[in-house]
Amino acid sequence: MKQYDFQDIRNVGLVGHGGSGKTSAAEAILFLSGVNDRLGKVGDTSSIMDYDPDEVQRGSSVNASVAFYEWDKKKINLLDTPGDSNFIADTPASLRVVDGAVIVISAVDGIQFYTEKVWKWATEQSIPKIIFINKVDQEQANIASVLESIKRKFNVNPLCVHVPIGDGENFSGVVDVLTNKSYVYQKDGSGKNKVDVIPGAMVEEVKSTFAELTESVAEVDDELTENYLENGELSEQEFSIGLKKGLKEGKLLPVFLGAATQNIGVDLLMNAIIEFLPSPGQRGPVIGKNPKDGSEKSCDVDPKSTLSALVFKTVADPYAGKLTLFRVFSGVLKGDSSVYNVTQEATERVGQIYLLQGKKQISVSEISAGDIGTVAKLKVTTTSNSLSSENHPIQFEAISF
Repeated sequence: MKQYDFQDIRNVGLVGHGGSGKTSAAEAILFLSGVNDRLGKVGDTSSIMDYDPDEVQRGSSVNASVAFYEWDKKKINLLDTPGDSNFIADTPASLRVVDGAVIVISAVDGIQFYTEKVWKWATEQSIPKIIFINKVDQEQANIASVLESIKRKFNVNPLCVHVPIGDGENFSGVVDVLTNKSYVYQKDGSGKNKVDVIPGAMVEEVKSTFAELTESVAEVDDELTENYLENGELSEQEFSIGLKKGLKEGKLLPVFLGAATQNIGVDLLMNAIIEFLPSPGQRGPVIGKNPKDGSEKSCDVDPKSTLSALVFKTVADPYAGKLTLFRVFSGVLKGDSSVYNVTQEATERVGQIYLLQGKKQISVSEISAGDIGTVAKLKVTTTSNSLSSENHPIQFEAISF
């Protein structure tokens, strides 16, 4: 299994209200990246993410599930979280180990209760966010209403970089305002598209949309505002600087459009995850405490440093037994080794370690800083426990459910 530098890893949570299409988006992503040889469907055994029999029967996520894929030479760990009130507890746990979040919103139902909840949780943890407005192919889809709700409820400027081509059942793709290109998709779920110039009938609408985006970017910085008012526009360099600053400071929120079940716009979302969401190294040090004296202790994302990891989920697997899912913040966790459980004050023997691809376990020799993995049959370790070396212990705050 290829080892990735932590700068080439993205840990991303798919979050939002139940029924918004998070799992459908995940399945389309796994299909496009070649993890699955067909487009998995929710409520079907073809789904990689919703593999539990209860999930197949319900047609919705009961557990947070983990899978990974490669895109543009980067490794992306994808955590698909539940949005149903009965199973939402897995979501805050997952947010503790991701570096970015894709908030999925239905173009039909708009912002719902758990959309606001996950926004609040992610904001409290300073997790960068982008939005994917899904189900644009539905008859009752109302993109303008969703964008207005985002601005009003989240107090942030939604930077919608897509203009839909067609609406309702006629939705066939998008124009990317930043690249000035149109993407028209085949309606067979393959995700294949034709990249072309902007359709003539849409040129004025795209110009108008770009002008609105420019105005939002200009408002990020006083100097940019002054230049914009003087010249009536921003240079390409000024726009790029303002966009990056606005995203970093949380003043701008990138928004993308698509229809996951038809695999429209999902490849552009995959590009956006790499472009707009940070690597573990870009998030900066993780803070814990020294259990010996209670003093604050930080760890940098460095595979050469001492080990620190957080357990965010425990699963009972019918074949492998108890699986412990963890995120390594620093150092390396190797198979056939020992690890110190700081929370339980006990040493655990680590056997084989794995990467998860839904319910499938892929054996690896180690999990390095910035990555997510699992280990089977630890005796005392459970969710919220901190793992490290005994000589350099660090304990992270327990997960709040």
